[in-house]
Amino acid sequence: MKPGSLLRNLCDHYILLVLQEGFCIYHFYMGTPDHKEYAAFEEKVRRTIYIDNLSPQVTGAVLKTALGQFGTVTDVQFIPNYTEFRSIPQCTLVEMETAKQAKSIVTEMTNYPFMMSGMPRPVRARPAEVEMFSDRPPKPGRKIHCRWVDPNDPDFEVAKKLKFLTRKHAAEASFILKCMDTFAIPLCSLHRNLQLHWTVDTFGTIVLILQLQLEEEEKLAKQQAESLKANYKKFEMIESVMLDGTAGRLARHYGLSAMDD
Repeated sequence: MKPGSLLRNLCDHYILLVLQEGFCIYHFYMGTPDHKEYAAFEEKVRRTIYIDNLSPQVTGAVLKTALGQFGTVTDVQFIPNYTEFRSIPQCTLVEMETAKQAKSIVTEMTNYPFMMSGMPRPVRARPAEVEMFSDRPPKPGRKIHCRWVDPNDPDFEVAKKLKFLTRKHAAEASFILKCMDTFAIPLCSLHRNLQLHWTVDTFGTIVLILQLQLEEEEKLAKQQAESLKANYKKFEMIESVMLDGTAGRLARHYGLSAMDD
């Protein structure tokens, strides 16, 4: 072996460097399989966007067709709602071919309304986060241990708070959906039925926000309906002047050539 040459021993993860005076052995880090898997997952997260406010009728094929103008969609994963089984706006994780394509989608949807499958409000998009993936690999160096906790254990209160917090989040989501359906329910009655530690002022604030959101959505839907009617009338007028010969007579009068089609 010549001085200055480099020999990689991939099995033992060592580098053997031969010098003129002799040789030295350096341990070089190649990364464990867990690190490689997590690095690949982080790269996937950078290529993925989170989209919500989707109509329940939107499918994976619809998403691929709508987002195909920005790049290549490699995977679509809908996030199920385990607290509500009704027909509500859904959310999804969409993986693109490159991180640049994902960034361009977020920029376009942020700056311009992007309607999809007849939803009366624009869908929203933002970069995906690690916590959004239910199948994410464990972070290297971390291990999850499951064990039974006795009532006298110091961690028992923590587990109890987490359990109540989960129930509270489910009740909050149900309450918001009820408010979106109707605002005629008294706030105090809702407070008693949901058994949440919220004040009436908090309920009033939430209802006010939902009312404003609903008004904006109704205003947007009304504008879209008016635009649709105006465009439909224009096409009807064009079709009528073509069928009754008015367009041809005008063309002959002004010395223009009119196409029958």
